[in-house]
Amino acid sequence: MDLKNTETFLKMFDYKYEIHNQILIVNLNFSQKVLIDVSDPKNPVFTHRLTAWNFLSGMVSTSVKRALFFYLIIGSTWSTYLAVYKQETGIYVLFAIMLWGILWSLFYFHKFQNLKDFLVNWKN
Repeated sequence: MDLKNTETFLKMFDYKYEIHNQILIVNLNFSQKVLIDVSDPKNPVFTHRLTAWNFLSGMVSTSVKRALFFYLIIGSTWSTYLAVYKQETGIYVLFAIMLWGILWSLFYFHKFQNLKDFLVNWKN
């Protein structure tokens, strides 16, 4: 995978991207960035991060895994606190928070994986 082919693909499908040295930074919707290190064309390195103001980590810029971990920890703590006063409410809040976190994590991971698969298989 070389830089020119990747750039052609990104332009063809109207992706917003930046190039810094041999690293492509692709801006996806919903505050997600994919970083592609193409310094070694035979073995590109793909990573993804969430920027501030996203649906999973809020104002914090972080990775999807870390955002999900902190989201579930904070949600569990908050629902435990609510369960002390009314157990049923605490359980509902816990399930709602877990569902929200897992769905958004799957969404972000799926977008990352789709872009990665398209770029790796482009012109092969």
